[in-house]
Amino acid sequence: GRASDEPTAQELEGAAANIGDFLRIDTDSRAELPQPFDDSLVARPRIELPAALRAQSATDALTRAEFAWGSSYQDSIRGFRGDFNHAPDAVYFAEREHDVEALLEWAAGANVAVIPHGGGTSVVGGVRPEVPAGYDGTVVLELTSLNELLEVDALSGSARIAAGAAGPLLARPPAKHGLTLRFLPQSSEFATLGGWIATRAG
Repeated sequence: GRASDEPTAQELEGAAANIGDFLRIDTDSRAELPQPFDDSLVARPRIELPAALRAQSATDALTRAEFAWGSSYQDSIRGFRGDFNHAPDAVYFAEREHDVEALLEWAAGANVAVIPHGGGTSVVGGVRPEVPAGYDGTVVLELTSLNELLEVDALSGSARIAAGAAGPLLARPPAKHGLTLRFLPQSSEFATLGGWIATRAG
């Protein structure tokens, strides 16, 4: 969601006073407010991208923290508590298909894990940059700029769509051809096609 949609501190305190009774659980009736962000919450990057990739990448603490978790309840709680243990070492913003190829080619030779990322709405850990020991670093490959509807074949009812295309874009253009994706997850405003496929979203 958006930061502007979050409840105020006063609204949180008001909800905390009643939530114990509503859920029939013991509570101290105090809201735990989010931890203010500070660069020290995120470890320094362990790797450095080559000059050819650096212009489209970010290594500042705040950007890396934004890509440390997905959108599950547990992920949200960890983020609010300032837990960014799994922040990637860099975030690379692909703009063209060639960018994806260039990053993957470099990462394969540099022993760096690459985590594809679209809308970040995963609630199953799919975008969480946790990788097995043995990698020298982790880079998140951000794909939302690859959001084109490339081709529609109305006769076969099929389409070729870039992985970063999100629900709103996908809901409109196919309709011009008398087609629909017949799939509308609750996260469709932000979720991307690549993530639907990767997680077998149903």
